[in-house]
Amino acid sequence: MGFNKYYVPEPAELAKQISETGPSEFRKRRTKIDAMIGSTDSVRIVEHLFDLINIGAPDSEILESLADKFPSHFQKG
Repeated sequence: MGFNKYYVPEPAELAKQISETGPSEFRKRRTKIDAMIGSTDSVRIVEHLFDLINIGAPDSEILESLADKFPSHFQKG
């Protein structure tokens, strides 16, 4: 049994990845994370995204919430 670390990219790259793949697809590719390593903003973005997916929010709502909570990294629209 391994310990799965996820090296979270810097916020700008992370926002780009989430926007390009969509929040749900981004989450699907990262299902077995035991620990995240990266900047505080990056980790908070991923945690917020995962929380919203866990409550069943649609991608459009997740992207809007990310833009509201992290406006320097995500654009509205």
